[in-house]
Amino acid sequence: MFIILRYERELDFARWNSIRKGAVFGIFIGWLSFITYIVYSVGFIFGFILMSYDYDNNLNISDILIVRNKKVIKC
Repeated sequence: MFIILRYERELDFARWNSIRKGAVFGIFIGWLSFITYIVYSVGFIFGFILMSYDYDNNLNISDILIVRNKKVIKC
């Protein structure tokens, strides 16, 4: 009887450790995704600003999208 109770205690400890580990991993992945989206949007905004200095007359938002898609295809 004592062995069964000790085994159940160890199972509870392992269960809570796995839940804690999953929560920390989820927070880590969420933080990485958040940082990735922030960096991508800031780069998009600054790319648009830099292109506006180069092309005063022919500025269009699709120019940045076309350059982005061409880079993806090359890689």
